[in-house]
Amino acid sequence: MSVINITHVYEWVKYIEENNSKYNRNQHFLYRGESSLQYKLLPSLYRKKEEDRREIYLSRTTETKILSEFMTESAGLISTLSVDDMFRWVEYAQHFGVPTRLMDWTSNPLVALFFACSSKQKETGRIYILNSLCYRLLTGEDNVNRLEGKKIKDEAEKMIWESEETFPYPALYKPYYLDRRMFAQSSQFMVWGYKKETLDTIVNELEKGGKKKEIVKYLAVKGIELKCIEEIQTLSEVQIDGSAKQHILQELDGIGINQATVFPGLDGIGKAIEWRNNSNNMV
Repeated sequence: MSVINITHVYEWVKYIEENNSKYNRNQHFLYRGESSLQYKLLPSLYRKKEEDRREIYLSRTTETKILSEFMTESAGLISTLSVDDMFRWVEYAQHFGVPTRLMDWTSNPLVALFFACSSKQKETGRIYILNSLCYRLLTGEDNVNRLEGKKIKDEAEKMIWESEETFPYPALYKPYYLDRRMFAQSSQFMVWGYKKETLDTIVNELEKGGKKKEIVKYLAVKGIELKCIEEIQTLSEVQIDGSAKQHILQELDGIGINQATVFPGLDGIGKAIEWRNNSNNMV
């Protein structure tokens, strides 16, 4: 996986432009911004932490128990959601910070840059770039990535509630937006299958299996001619040094990307005004 470093918004925009131009400007890229290098490409349900010199899952209990607790305790507050719409409950749980097998991505690269810079100012942040077309080709017929979101959710629902191993690799889909925040963040979801491995590990294993050649053939049929097979980057990474984060946030604010636009509502407006008037953030 290739890694480059950026210190300004224009460098990030230039990288995106060059990346898109390789694929005839077909918009297949998704982005995930993280404020620290310590986070792995795993959903919250499968992240581990060290305790008493042992690695344990972040969530001690089972997935179904966690979701059942969320449904029971929040049912009165989400009265518009049917108890039979099981996977929508998983999406709501993810939205409100409950550990799930879902991972958030965005189709907006500037939103990803904002998330990479918005916290942990002394740490290096990063943005993962996923070529969703190449990823779907890479996972191939073993997965449900070529099917519609409804089918993906149906298969994931069986895995969660019936312990049925329906697909192995994380699958991408665009959810129904639950609120303005998901719309503002151009959210897309990736739901993990039964392989509890990091996304970069999965991609590396599949690429080593020779599937890159199949991707080249498919792209050629679609009129996308790459100079060499090494140009295919299913998953790549951009890093942002902690010392550049404040300046990048100022640049983003100047083009309308801030707490108020990423988190629509009074809370986001308040945070944006507080941040903009903090002496540490003033030029």
